[in-house]
Formats: sequence, C-alpha cells, structure tokens
Amino acid sequence: MPTHTNNENQKLLTTFQIHMSECGVPPWLQEKMFSVIEEDKRSMPIDEIFETLSTFGATTTTALPEQFYDEHWLQMVYNTRLEWVKEEIEFLEEVTYDSLVEHLEYIPPPVKAMSEQAQKAYIAVSSCLLNALCQIDTMSSAGKTSKYSKDSMQKNVYLAPMFPGLVGIFAVLLPFWSTDLFYIWLGVMGALIVWMFFAYLVKAHRDPSKHALLMVFHMDLAAFCCLLPFWRLVGSQTWVAMLLVVSYLFVMLLTHFNKRVVAKELFGRGGGRLKGRIFTFSFLIPSVLVGSILIFPHYYQDLFGYDKSTLVLSLGMLPFAYIMVVFFHCLWARVEDPQFDANKS
Repeated sequence: MPTHTNNENQKLLTTFQIHMSECGVPPWLQEKMFSVIEEDKRSMPIDEIFETLSTFGATTTTALPEQFYDEHWLQMVYNTRLEWVKEEIEFLEEVTYDSLVEHLEYIPPPVKAMSEQAQKAYIAVSSCLLNALCQIDTMSSAGKTSKYSKDSMQKNVYLAPMFPGLVGIFAVLLPFWSTDLFYIWLGVMGALIVWMFFAYLVKAHRDPSKHALLMVFHMDLAAFCCLLPFWRLVGSQTWVAMLLVVSYLFVMLLTHFNKRVVAKELFGRGGGRLKGRIFTFSFLIPSVLVGSILIFPHYYQDLFGYDKSTLVLSLGMLPFAYIMVVFFHCLWARVEDPQFDANKS
C-alpha cells in the first residue's frame, strides 16, 4: 500500500469501518478491531497495519492479531453474545461443509489452551473478521471505489423490466403466436420503460424503499407472465385462469404477510430449514415436471396436442411463477422498512 497523509489515514479508517459494516461485522467487534489498530499505530505506520491485516485475510488459517488471543475477552464474548456466536458457527459450518470440531483443529495454539467456550467464541470472531480482512485489498483509501461500485450495482435495478419483458415474450409465443398479447406486451413494456426513466431522474436506486419496490413489482409481474403459456396451452379456459390467479395471489399474500420471516430465511446468514426446503423445491418441482414430460412425451402430446418442446417450456415455466413470488416478494420488507436487515434478529 502507498504511504498516506494523516487526512488520507483517517479516510482509510473510515472506509475500513464502512467495509466492516458491509461485511456484517457487528459494532462491538469493530470497536475491538479499531482498538487493535490504535495499539499497533504506536509502533508501525497505518499502511503496514493494513498490509498485515490483509495478510491475515489471505491465509487459509484462522489466525488473527495476538490481541484477540485474550481468554477473558473471548469468554466475555461467549457469555454476552451467545446467540451471535452460535449463528456465526452455524453459518461457517454451512458455507464450508466442515463441522465445528474440524474447525477447532486449526485454531492457533494459544487458543487451543483455552476453555471450550473461549474456543467457540474465537471461531465465531475469526470467521466474521477474516471475511472482512480478506477483502481489504479491494478497498479504496478514499472510499470512492466502494461507493461508486455500490452505486453502479444499485443502478442495475433499472434493468428490471427485462425480466417481465423476456418472460412476457414467451407468453406471446407459446404455445403459438398471439398478436393481441404482443400488443399488450408492447404497451406494458413501454409503460415500464417510462417508469424506469422517471425513477432514474429522481435517483430511486439510492432509496432502499424505492429500490425494493421496483424490484418486487417487476419480479411479481415476471412471475405472473410465467402462468400465461400454461393458460394458453389448455385453451385459455376461464376456470383455469381463475385457478392460476387465485393460487398466484394466495402465494403472494402468504409471502407478503410473512415477508420478514421469509426474507431472513432466504437472504439472512442464519437461514435454516425453510431456506433448504425452498431451494430444494425450487429445483425439484420443475425437474420432476420437465422430466416427466421428457419421459412420457406422447401422453402430454395426446392430452394437449402440441409438440414436446412447447410442452416443456409451457409447463416448465408454471412452477417458477410461484418460486419467483416467494423469492422476491419478501423483499417488500425493505419497502415498508428501508432499514430492514435480513441478518439482524
């Protein structure tokens, strides 16, 4: 890292604090990290400190600065932050596929001599901090890189119309071309593009609530479009349309009234059984449906009278409608509460 002036050093520290927050490091652990930095500043320049911290993050071990090898402090963390410790360990086991016992084999020798509770606290602390330290090299000293990168990612929400647009064109094509639906598709896409234009003018992507609203609306619309090919496949019958709409609204309302729970399960670090079940069914249901079409194509062709490829696309899109509603409508929690964080209880 290059040498920084005092002003640049302060900007670097501020950027590092923002970086840790974005990586999910809790405030009390940030305070501990900064106390370590302040202590090290007495004997080495700030550049060397961050270079050393970056080295910790680049290794495959769980080593941290020696100030974290404090059994009294680790025991206090375990006693006062037990739920956090458990969540961090569960998350670590989930992403690494290794058990706590296996992780304990690789902790630094000083920690191995501590109590079991202190060791668990260290595993949680190291997992949380190393996730932030391994990304230090991507930080900009002035904070501009992360700021502009984040802003650029947020602007991707203006591409949201392409989701209902792409699914909608399938609704126009399957099982055969519909000129009337094509004109409806053009009108809807035109309205969405105009909406995105005005949303961009007011910088809606910088408002968490408006950002979430744009994403939820477009994905809900894309999910609805997934239902149309099947409806057309069975002859555009009224009772089928009513069944599809009612089931669609039921899933949406069920997700809406439980949006916080669903969002935490899907996007939070502590997601458990529900997340696993949703992900399982996300692939299981379409796979079984499409697989049955491939295995028994003549049955479906005799039933509906269309070729196999049309059947696969039309019926295969149906379950994805409900999956998309569950996955994205839960983000309405951010519409009502811009400060909503799926990682917080």
